[in-house]
Amino acid sequence: MDPVSRRGIWKILETLRNEERTIILTTHYLDEAEVLSDRIGVISRGKLLTLGTPNFIKKNFGDGYHLDITHRAEVKAEFDAKKEEITQKVLSLVKDSKIDPQTTNDVLTFLLPYTSQKQFPGLFEELEEYKFINVWFFFFKFVFMLLKKLIIQI
Repeated sequence: MDPVSRRGIWKILETLRNEERTIILTTHYLDEAEVLSDRIGVISRGKLLTLGTPNFIKKNFGDGYHLDITHRAEVKAEFDAKKEEITQKVLSLVKDSKIDPQTTNDVLTFLLPYTSQKQFPGLFEELEEYKFINVWFFFFKFVFMLLKKLIIQI
């Protein structure tokens, strides 16, 4: 389904949800399930593996929030010069955050624990001073990895 049609269906489902109707939705996208659902069930090979709220699924089977920081096209040199400073700022402002060593040279990826949500406003405020970066924030970045981890854990 194309993104415009998908978004149109989201709006219909959100309207029905506000009318307090019960809707059973199947999807392969956990971000979609999180937005549209009060409860999520994960099924594999015909068996229900877990059932719970989106927060329950994330806290018990997810690995935190993912923060990607990239440079704007025209300012790569400035980004390269400030990467270590940005890294230290994120690590110092968000307790127990970690940098993902598997990222490319053009991206800084951090794993931020769910328990650090209260620190996010201060972090984003500090990152605003770097006008040459783009900030991407994900709840479910690696959907298939999460499902594989969930199946193995259960």
